[in-house]
Amino acid sequence: MKLVLFLMLPAALLIHNTRDGLRVFDDLLDINHYLFNLVLWFWLAFGLLLAALRLRQRRPWPGIFILCASFGFLVGSLDLLVLTLATESSGPAGHLSISHRNWHNRTVKENSLGFWDDEVPPQIKVAVVGDSFTWGQGIPARKLRFTDRLSEKTGVKFWNFGRPGASTQQESKEILPVVAAHHPKVVFLCYLTNDIACQEEPFDPPVPSLTAWQRGLIRASPTYNYLYLKFLGRASENDAGQRYFFTLLYNYWKEQSMAAHAQEIKATIEQIQKMGAQPVAVILPFPHMFYRVQPEYRKKVYDSVAQAFHAAGAPVIELQDLEETYPVGRFEVGPLDSHPSARVHEAIAERLAAWLREQKILGE
Repeated sequence: MKLVLFLMLPAALLIHNTRDGLRVFDDLLDINHYLFNLVLWFWLAFGLLLAALRLRQRRPWPGIFILCASFGFLVGSLDLLVLTLATESSGPAGHLSISHRNWHNRTVKENSLGFWDDEVPPQIKVAVVGDSFTWGQGIPARKLRFTDRLSEKTGVKFWNFGRPGASTQQESKEILPVVAAHHPKVVFLCYLTNDIACQEEPFDPPVPSLTAWQRGLIRASPTYNYLYLKFLGRASENDAGQRYFFTLLYNYWKEQSMAAHAQEIKATIEQIQKMGAQPVAVILPFPHMFYRVQPEYRKKVYDSVAQAFHAAGAPVIELQDLEETYPVGRFEVGPLDSHPSARVHEAIAERLAAWLREQKILGE
């Protein structure tokens, strides 16, 4: 009877946790939840081995229990490997991915302002503002970001004020006031062609929904979490990504939406000028957004963005031609993450360094 209770308790708790029952924290990826389940798997496996020993004279039960114990040890070992060794970053579904969380925890070291850089002094020369492409998602080390590579190439510190998911609106409201407090002389505003605030969303929501059992398994098992993000959920993620891109394109092509966005760009450039800094716009490559779009439509979007920056009085560095050198399949940091790889960051740094040498915007 004691052995039965010894086996039933971890089994019941595992089922309960898979159904999202033990919620100590609201965070989907609470590491303590995974560790608790890991203990339960090994507890159940050891219990089954004990049961096999107790019933070793009663065939076929010992073999059945040993087989079940082996399965428990296998699941527990795989979960342990994912928890400790998986470090692939993920794209929009990164908030679900234990592998992405491992990459973030082991790679990203934020300063007191919440940015991935050193502590910012009271006065700086160059600030770089942008989203996750600027921030450096997915690269194996901070020193490989284009801002850090630029610092090495020019001898001037390029302070990285990138923030994942930041749009032009968010950069204006949340990041530039922080930048202004450090009195930069030059502000590079890195633009990605998803920075527009969508006035209309005619396509389906961009983020795929999970069923209750999928959400439970993702939260209960690191192994399933990894397999879902890497294989099982790829089709729905890709489909959702395409719907998202077509929603963006619809807003770029629609005259009213683009006119409103051009006003946002103008106001952002004026905000930089008012802090006494020279604004420089950088249009970053983003091949995933356009790989199913005809070149003339892609050019229409890039031209409209460049024109908005020129009209606002900012010089523009257009790097979208790097999409020809680094198309989909060569551009991304990994199979789960479409952010630029270290080699693309290096190419961006080379182009920016060449532009800086030609313009002498940082002085001799």
